[in-house]
Amino acid sequence: MDCGDLMLKELIKPEREERMKIQKYDAVLDDSGKNVLVEEFSEEYTDIDNLDSPEKIVEVMEEVFGLSDKAKEYMYLICMNAGCMPVGFFEVAHGTCHAAVVGMREIFVRTLLCGASDIVVVHNHPGGDGADTGGGGTAGSPVLRPYHYSAGRLFQLFGGEEDGQEK
Repeated sequence: MDCGDLMLKELIKPEREERMKIQKYDAVLDDSGKNVLVEEFSEEYTDIDNLDSPEKIVEVMEEVFGLSDKAKEYMYLICMNAGCMPVGFFEVAHGTCHAAVVGMREIFVRTLLCGASDIVVVHNHPGGDGADTGGGGTAGSPVLRPYHYSAGRLFQLFGGEEDGQEK
């Protein structure tokens, strides 16, 4: 093998299969009382390559977290980089069959700790009533709602574009 063959091998590298990593964290206090991240679980997810659409977000939340099967309302935070690759998933609240209460501090502490540039907040409606967020469900069917925050703008996503307009 001469130098030309070696250089050619370096230039022609096999394409690396992109795998999205699902990492669920919790924010806990360390010995000095500061928030730190603790990994709860991590797994490779190869069905999709990023979370750039509401359909992909709902697919991951269903397959990995089973969110629509929950009997109580849960709210999850997905922290992402600018390319819509998740850097961390958090359960930020769970409540009753009607409500889950979360403060802005709980969302932004986790966002800052993992260095996210974009976040998506997802919650379920265990009773199937999606009327307060624009419909999309029938009585008795669970409804998932992802909300995408980026650069201070809020987009309300319903598993597909409702009218193609920013909300």
